[in-house]
Amino acid sequence: MGTGPYTKVANFRSPSYGLCGNPEYWQPMKQQIAGIRVLGLSRSDSANLAFVNGEAPVFRPST
Repeated sequence: MGTGPYTKVANFRSPSYGLCGNPEYWQPMKQQIAGIRVLGLSRSDSANLAFVNGEAPVFRPST
């Protein structure tokens, strides 16, 4: 995954995976949340349906 703020794969369940915070990240104050969940949807129809059903929430961090 690289060297970003969220690199450790916490779980992998198709079609999604969860990432935990990287304890070695050089700017720990930028890790405002404990982890993220990434959805891998192959078609836009699947993405739209997941969003409508509340399975794909949109996260907008405060600035």
